[in-house]
Amino acid sequence: MAGKTRRCFVSGVSSEFGHVRDEIANDLQAHSYDVAVQRSFGTDPWAPSLLAMLHDFIKDCDCVVALIGSRSGDCPPDEAAVVYADILPEGFARASYTQWEVFFAEAHGKPVAYLRARPNFVPRDAGPSGADFPDLQAAHICRLERLNRYMPEFSDTAEACRHVGRVRWEFADAAAGAPRHKPRNLPLGSIGALFKGREEFLSELRASFERSSATAITGKVMHGLGGIGKTRAAIEYGLKHEKEYSALLFVTANSPEELASNLAALVGPLVLDLPQQNNGQEEVRLAAVLRWLGDHPRWFLLIDNVDTEAAATAVEEMLARLSGGHVLITSRVGAWSHQVDALELDLLALGSAVEYLLEATPGRRRTATDREDAAKLSKTLGHLSLALAQAAAYIDRRRLTFAAYLEAWESARRKLLETHDPRQLAYPFSVAATWLTTFEQLSESARDLLGLLAFLSIEPIPESLCDAVPEDVRDEFDLFAALAELGRYSLVSRDRDRPEFTVHRLVQAVARDSLNEDEQRLTINTVVNWLSWAVRHLDPGDIWSGIEPLQPHLKVAFAHLERLEPGAMEGLAWVTSNSGKLRGEKVLDRQTEPMFRQALAILAKNYGSDSALAAPLLEKFGELLLNANRLDEAEAILRRALEISERGGLMGSFVAVDVNRNLANLFLAAGRIDEAETALKRSLQALLTLAVRGGGRPVGLMTTVHDYVAVLENRGKSPSESCAIIDALFREAGVEPPRRDCQEDSA
Repeated sequence: MAGKTRRCFVSGVSSEFGHVRDEIANDLQAHSYDVAVQRSFGTDPWAPSLLAMLHDFIKDCDCVVALIGSRSGDCPPDEAAVVYADILPEGFARASYTQWEVFFAEAHGKPVAYLRARPNFVPRDAGPSGADFPDLQAAHICRLERLNRYMPEFSDTAEACRHVGRVRWEFADAAAGAPRHKPRNLPLGSIGALFKGREEFLSELRASFERSSATAITGKVMHGLGGIGKTRAAIEYGLKHEKEYSALLFVTANSPEELASNLAALVGPLVLDLPQQNNGQEEVRLAAVLRWLGDHPRWFLLIDNVDTEAAATAVEEMLARLSGGHVLITSRVGAWSHQVDALELDLLALGSAVEYLLEATPGRRRTATDREDAAKLSKTLGHLSLALAQAAAYIDRRRLTFAAYLEAWESARRKLLETHDPRQLAYPFSVAATWLTTFEQLSESARDLLGLLAFLSIEPIPESLCDAVPEDVRDEFDLFAALAELGRYSLVSRDRDRPEFTVHRLVQAVARDSLNEDEQRLTINTVVNWLSWAVRHLDPGDIWSGIEPLQPHLKVAFAHLERLEPGAMEGLAWVTSNSGKLRGEKVLDRQTEPMFRQALAILAKNYGSDSALAAPLLEKFGELLLNANRLDEAEAILRRALEISERGGLMGSFVAVDVNRNLANLFLAAGRIDEAETALKRSLQALLTLAVRGGGRPVGLMTTVHDYVAVLENRGKSPSESCAIIDALFREAGVEPPRRDCQEDSA
């Protein structure tokens, strides 16, 4: 088609742009264009044939230049316009000639260069030369802005001509009959019907771009957990709206250096094909790319994997050097300045995840329970896009059933998370590798916190848990700062309305798998002690509301009994027994009793059946049996605890205090007053031993004194006799007796 005359139509209201329109027409004619303007047809504006002639010329032309200002110009007669009513955009009942010229061009897919007059532009005539409809023109401009049409502004004729000169290459390609060259280097094609569950998000993204200025740079960041599908969603967006962009460009930017290098590489022959592609200086190549972006508007640039704080800062600095296009950033970093609109991508909904698994595994072995098994698999993988893609590729390649993959998951989760075929997934990393690179960027405290969170439940975690740190080490262990860091990298999801956060189950799995056995054991014990500390230091006035959110995490801790040290076991036992009492419910349930029996069995296996380490657990288990009114079982357990504690030195004295008090309560409930007196005496003696060794008055001393006195008086002792017995025990232990008023019986 070489040598074909290029035809262009220049649209503009004569009273406003007649001189500009003529100058643009002259410039285009000088470059071998066949140019027409409305007056070229020499027909009265009210002649029905004028609109038809404009339509026919624009339909067959190669390009249109549309000058946009505040005036609309006149409208064609109704009988002429009705023929083209189907071309009118929604919301328009009529249009002026210049507006029809734009609508015709858009309807027939002609390239349009929109030029908009600045407020300081001086029209050719002081006022309209005929009918004019300002409201109609305002609606026309509003529509163009809503559609995000690129409209570079001009103040005079020379500036308008320069803008037209910049887009002549687009018109030339179209006129030559060759496919218009559209620079495009997106790394992936569309996955078509397999792209599931993101329609609403892409619509929100498009609406967000349309609300922005048509001429300024528009930057959006799509952030979220690694593997959630940000890159795929961004590419599908670009391909869906390809016709609206002059170029579809892609760079990765995991560091400032990578951003600059990859942007500069766009000069190459397979993308922009600029003369500077052979220049050895990166800054020269980068400047050429930025200049091209400034001269060729309406482009789309995807900056992928901006996953470090340094890279995010570099991207924001680069945005200030761009204009006239849409930039979409994908990032695990969630904190950005107001220069960039942040849009969070969420996990796939269950229904979309199931449909994806069913459609992405045509080679799987079919079963009657496929849909149910796919739902189980999706829940197991936490509806994470990359994990679903990995699983589907593995199942399809090996011709497995969903159930077989689930069975393999239980025994070989780590291997499956690392399995990766980039040819099938079109993604460079596995789930495990994706997150491990993020883990490496974290501070030591954030990594430590993530390790602890890996052994909690997937249920919401109260932020108050991060305050459960002893005051003397809070400066060293600032868990709230560590939590904020994990949030910035999308490794935790913080609730916008409630003081809680969640960790994705696969993030937990990868974090656990990154630790060796010794590190896991140490972390598990730290977690249990952390939970125990948190419960022990709750506000007494609001203790149940504090402990209730911790229940799912305490339940998970039970699964690690085999790996707990005795001290952590004791802490877990204390929390378990006391949380039941706080609920005011039956405290010995199907979960609690097996936990105590299993813990005691583990201690016996590892330390011997008579180990002093078992005494605290026996005491708490006996108390639970007592509260459940299982008196015979409780007595046997408590007597065993007493026997062990009496051989346990100082620590045994601590346990003996509570064991004897529980035995006293048991004997009182059974009407065995003599044995109750003996048990309370032993409890008081244990407390006095602690007073001597500790140099102070232990907690519960006077309470035990009062309870002992009550039993003595119940057995017929007078107050003075009771005081004498108490004082004798104090002196025998070497402790000063308590001060009190002990009067003889008046009889």
